[in-house]
Amino acid sequence: MVSAPRIYEKAIKFIDLWNLKVQIAGHLPFTAKIDLNNLTFDIITAVALGLDDSDCDTVRNINHLRSVRGQVAIDNEGKQHSADPFIFPDLQPSEQLWALDYLMDSVGRSFLTPSPKLYHMYNNLFSSTRKALALKERFLTTQITRAAKRFGDVSSILEIRTALESMIQREIVSAKKADRAPDIQSKRIKDELYGYIFAGHDTSHTVVSYITKYLGSYQDEQKQVRVALRTAFPEACASDRQPSIDEITKAKVPIFDAFLEEVLRFGTPVPIIGREVVNDTVILGHSIPKGTMCFMSMQGATYTEPGFPISEVSRSESSQKHREITGDWADTPFAPNDFIPERWLRKDENGEVVFDHYAGPFLSFSTGPRGCFGKRLAYLELRIVTILLVWNFEYLPLPSHLDSWDAHDSVVVKPNMTYVRLRKAM
Repeated sequence: MVSAPRIYEKAIKFIDLWNLKVQIAGHLPFTAKIDLNNLTFDIITAVALGLDDSDCDTVRNINHLRSVRGQVAIDNEGKQHSADPFIFPDLQPSEQLWALDYLMDSVGRSFLTPSPKLYHMYNNLFSSTRKALALKERFLTTQITRAAKRFGDVSSILEIRTALESMIQREIVSAKKADRAPDIQSKRIKDELYGYIFAGHDTSHTVVSYITKYLGSYQDEQKQVRVALRTAFPEACASDRQPSIDEITKAKVPIFDAFLEEVLRFGTPVPIIGREVVNDTVILGHSIPKGTMCFMSMQGATYTEPGFPISEVSRSESSQKHREITGDWADTPFAPNDFIPERWLRKDENGEVVFDHYAGPFLSFSTGPRGCFGKRLAYLELRIVTILLVWNFEYLPLPSHLDSWDAHDSVVVKPNMTYVRLRKAM
């Protein structure tokens, strides 16, 4: 549970930011895209590197907003009865966040080109790209140097607090076994570290964006989750305080888990899994030669729409054997294309309602030995952040022109619009 306190700390700061925005904007809608982007970056850099509030983009935004609060109110005069969004001033992101967003966008654009290799060769000629790469290198070098100071003598092993410290520890141990000097500034370590930050930030930003959209669009489900949380944390409710990190991580709230899983079913950030066939094989009666790249969609047929009719004799023996957990949502009482968190609930042998992760097809984190290595961290982050968001704010319905569900392809699939209209939750 090393990561949980860091996630909680950043989420609480984020609640402070949105409390301030609600005080200023009232019940008017405002865009949440940049705020959520800052939040997920603050979290992943705290977990990966141990960055504190002095390097936190959310705290920078709070301080900036407080300093210009009067001018913001003047700039938005007359909007109290308008459907237009309240406009808060944009604050330039920190250098490290700007570099990460720039490089993410570059990778996303490369996916849409006929030749990603040629695209990157051309894109790397731009001064902005060279600047982003230089900032990235400087940032990683600085953070690795700072983290290494905790270890002192290379033979000492301290309590591990971040992903970076774990990498350094492993390098020290490996170097000692190989009778060589540790190379903590190696390209391999930097690539692994940046890959961890890169993947952990963009995917979480997408899912949290969808969570806020579903909270606003499904009012009954939002209320149901909030009532369940108030019941699950009676002491926090009675004391009018935030639920503690221990309460959040230990409590079992089936309808909350179901809501989160249902958002992931529809709003999975990476909707396609690719696997290369390593041996000649047969899939559903079709011969697939070695070396073929197979793509599996996690949206559409079977997952969010009825599956295609498949003869059981066409399935492999292992598929038939595990049919009870690889079925079709169309075989359940709930239509696969409807947002219904209750589909993930069942009664156990004692008649208690419990969350069932195997209620139907779900591959948002892939599965098996090559499944997402950040799955446990992702669930922990989404649990802490979403509980605090629902605990503190009521998500009011948005005007139709701010409630589009259109999305665009990048490194992940992101919603084009992420607006919220908030009221302090009672």
